[in-house]
Amino acid sequence: MPFVHAAELVSSTDALSYTTPAFVPTAGDLLVAIVTVSDGNAASPGTVTDSAGGSWFNNLNRSYGPAPSDFVRTYYRTTAAPASSMTATWTGFSNLGAGNPVGGCCITVLRVRNPLYYGTAAIKQTTSASVAAGNTPTRTFGTAVLTDNVTICGVSAGDSSGPSVTPPTGWTERQDNGYATPDNGQEYVTRGPGFTGTVVTWGSACAAAFGVWASEIYHTGIVPPPITYPDTPPTPQWHNNARRVAFKAAQARPLERVSMPRPIWSFALDERYVDALVIRPRDGGVPAGALAAAGTFVIGPYYSGRARDIGASTTNRVDLAAQHAATLAGHKAVTALAWVQRTSTAVERGVLTLAHAAGNAKLELYLAAGVNVALRARGASTDTLRTITSAGLLTDTVRHHLIGGFVDVANDLMGAFLDDAGQPAAATGFYETAAAAFTATEFSAEAHAAECAIGCSGGIANPWAGTIATVAVYNGVLTPEQVNAIWRAGRRGVVR
Repeated sequence: MPFVHAAELVSSTDALSYTTPAFVPTAGDLLVAIVTVSDGNAASPGTVTDSAGGSWFNNLNRSYGPAPSDFVRTYYRTTAAPASSMTATWTGFSNLGAGNPVGGCCITVLRVRNPLYYGTAAIKQTTSASVAAGNTPTRTFGTAVLTDNVTICGVSAGDSSGPSVTPPTGWTERQDNGYATPDNGQEYVTRGPGFTGTVVTWGSACAAAFGVWASEIYHTGIVPPPITYPDTPPTPQWHNNARRVAFKAAQARPLERVSMPRPIWSFALDERYVDALVIRPRDGGVPAGALAAAGTFVIGPYYSGRARDIGASTTNRVDLAAQHAATLAGHKAVTALAWVQRTSTAVERGVLTLAHAAGNAKLELYLAAGVNVALRARGASTDTLRTITSAGLLTDTVRHHLIGGFVDVANDLMGAFLDDAGQPAAATGFYETAAAAFTATEFSAEAHAAECAIGCSGGIANPWAGTIATVAVYNGVLTPEQVNAIWRAGRRGVVR
């Protein structure tokens, strides 16, 4: 599971601050604090700090109960956790004003492994309510949860033993306890990637008045342990015995662990049925023109050894369904990449095009006329089209290369990369970034099937000249280290 219950303190002592026992995060964890207090102050939710010097963002401040001074609050650390022992402290005052202690507190710290973001950016949506005693806790998200994201939900109630309600089916209960005089307590539950609904309902009623809440957290979709890759790359080419020999040699060497997200979707393009593992993906893709006429073309999640020659003709594209563009909806950032081999360029050559509407590009990956790696993107159809064109060039016309880039509409940033992302000492690739101002803060659900395809850009134009082996779109921004691991692993690092 991507969650670890790190530390908790339950205290009935009247105080201005409460500190958890020490805990040790894994470097990169997102830390979430859940705080329930008696006699809290509505205007001031208080603050959470930690002994490692981190700052925290308050996301939820929900009052409940017969008295309006019982509160449940959540806080998110704004930067990645260090791998060192630390404590967390909530500090605040009561409804009587500054300097007056609250009447008790539950404070819990939860670790989220492999998050995409920290602080306010980590939260896709939160919903909460105050409910009278005798009702069953339930919350409904405004939009369906993204399949790679995770959820944290909770109930706080005026009961010294905790809310004591049956957790929702499919969620794991992590805490259910409380304190007396005054009676108060909290319970929270978690669920990893895979939930794509909107409604979270507990399995029983709560005897006391309560506050209920649910939050969706952006996540890479990784559930530890991470997958592994060879620590020495195979030769990054696709058509000869040298690559197979290098790949087998790499498999015999020690492995390293590199955390990788799952693609939102991916395609391997193959000329023929030579591998029993080659299957059609459930979301479909339709070969067009000469590819369809060949009758032996396969689209599937496994690569069987041959890339497909697009032939510098828009009729040789692979038409995608509108849902391939629609699946970007709700994501704050995405990465698109492909294994390609180019012939002549001289003009723009497209690898992938996804559209909001006719003539309105959503995400495009292509090679510019000067053999620069380039992307175009809009978060929504009303956004200004933004472009990144790499300074680095793809000059080789013999081997297959990994090209791609990312679009982070939430943080107004784009990137482009090639091969090893400039990581080894003798780097042959690059990883470049540039600012790009977007109005949208996440991708919209808009999609236009007629301009969603592999092998072109600018709508159904600018056909690729050369071969395309694999195309994939990932949730979030792939780091240089992750791009490097994909390059080193060949197709194993893309199609899963």
